[in-house]
Amino acid sequence: MVFLEKSSRTFIANLALPFGIVLVTLFIGTIGYYILWNDEGGTVLDALYMTVITIATIGFSEVRPLTTSGRLFTIFITFVGMGGLVYVLTSVMEYLVQFQLSGNREQKRMNNLMQKMSNHIILVGAGRVGRRAAKELLKNNEQFVLLDTDSATLEFAEQNGFTVLIGDGTDDSVLQKAGIERAKGIIIATPNDATNLFIVLSARTLNPSIKIIARAEEENSIRKLERAGADKAITPHTISGQQLVTLMIHPSVVDFLENAIGSADVGLRIESLQVTEKSIMIDKTLEEIKQKKLTTANVLVIIRGSNYYANPDVSLRIEKGDHIIALGTAEQLAGLEKVATDS
Repeated sequence: MVFLEKSSRTFIANLALPFGIVLVTLFIGTIGYYILWNDEGGTVLDALYMTVITIATIGFSEVRPLTTSGRLFTIFITFVGMGGLVYVLTSVMEYLVQFQLSGNREQKRMNNLMQKMSNHIILVGAGRVGRRAAKELLKNNEQFVLLDTDSATLEFAEQNGFTVLIGDGTDDSVLQKAGIERAKGIIIATPNDATNLFIVLSARTLNPSIKIIARAEEENSIRKLERAGADKAITPHTISGQQLVTLMIHPSVVDFLENAIGSADVGLRIESLQVTEKSIMIDKTLEEIKQKKLTTANVLVIIRGSNYYANPDVSLRIEKGDHIIALGTAEQLAGLEKVATDS
């Protein structure tokens, strides 16, 4: 949890003094009682036992008879040792209460943020794949909510600065709390195909227009997830395999995609956007768009329905609803998005 990481050192430091007092009292008490009972055959264990029951105020009878000096020594041990012990217990209880309150406050803050979100992405699952997806969403400045059942995810969210909801993604009420009705997409990345299938069905029911990307562990689960309502289902193993082969055969391509795209030094990005009915690009060819300097981004692909126009001809006219995949700097892509959506 977030609070645990922030306050553990302070908690240990606060316990050092009272815990030290208890240990010193145990040592002094054991030595003292051993000396007092030395002539009566007292053992170290007798002395330690007497010290412990005195500090703990258990109320058992004296292990061996005590003189007046022995009783005064017992009074001293009781007050000092019990004070230190109470201090330790109080510190522990205070920490536990603060720990619980901190977690509740953090989740309440997250809930307030989620209520204000719209057109965001819900990411379900904070495992290895889910956390990698979260970092990619952060790199692309996407607004999203990470949904997972493990409360330790709060720490991961705090470290990286995004919103998290602790809950079960198969529960409709949890998806609604994450803003499923207002979200533009959901990425389902749990390692269980049955769980992913259930979440796909729930998400499609709660928001028929939402875009759903689902993870599949088994190849034969891909079609099931897509029939259930997922727009696309993929297996991480397939992607990893393709990347390994590409790295071997075309290493420069992988180096470009991994090091150049989104790099702070190079500043290049690949983005996809849709041409709206208000766009000034509609019914204009790519050549006309270039001549009028409506955008300086490089158009790589135009997707029209089920047709893909890779490296499109400059005579191709843009139509409403076209999806444009372009390469450029953040500034160039922002300009392209503006002319693709505004009149």
